[in-house]
Amino acid sequence: MDVFTKAVTNETSLFSGQELLTRDDNGVEILYVYDALQRVLSETVAPGKDAEATRQYSYTLCAKAGDQATQTAINVKNVKTVTYMDGLNRPVRELRINADSTLKADLLRPIYTALGGGKN
Repeated sequence: MDVFTKAVTNETSLFSGQELLTRDDNGVEILYVYDALQRVLSETVAPGKDAEATRQYSYTLCAKAGDQATQTAINVKNVKTVTYMDGLNRPVRELRINADSTLKADLLRPIYTALGGGKN
């Protein structure tokens, strides 16, 4: 290869077509893990290296009238964010644990609502 050529290698599932491992222009790798419904369960940056960092996701589906679908994300600093979705999988409300609280309480505070369009 010459100075004008760059090779990028990604890994994609032959089964689902989902990306399993991506590398950006700087060589940073991101490893993805999916559940049976093809939703992301985790994203790991720099897998197997000293700088490894993982964001984890979990989901709640609706089983009966009145239920609300949610996605919960826990970032690399262990901050939990819960996003409530409408029937078209659009975010309608988002709550986050206040990681900077001096109380160290696991209290979710609103950070977004579709009605208000921004922070509360």
